[in-house]
Amino acid sequence: MRFAMLIACLLVATAAGAAEATFPPGSRIGLKPPKDMVVSKRFSGFENPSKVASITFMEMPVEAYAQFSKGMTDEALKRQGITVSARETLSLAGKQAFLIAGEQAAGQVKL
Repeated sequence: MRFAMLIACLLVATAAGAAEATFPPGSRIGLKPPKDMVVSKRFSGFENPSKVASITFMEMPVEAYAQFSKGMTDEALKRQGITVSARETLSLAGKQAFLIAGEQAAGQVKL
């Protein structure tokens, strides 16, 4: 599946702001998405098909975070065709998380 990537790798959903958060079906991760995004029916997250944009989530056990985060380097993502445009380290409910934004090419179309 090719789509614009905004990958939010979050360990836990935070209680703060939960009243405003939208949780995709089956996900413990929720957020208040941008106004033009809707819950995706194709993956865990949000999307705007007209803008070819998405926010995707990946839930994992706490124990897997350290190894997974080491593999999410700009170089590793580039090998998968993703050019990272922004990276941010987050603290959610006292746990580490990170946010990666980037683009992926699908033929002549940049996603």
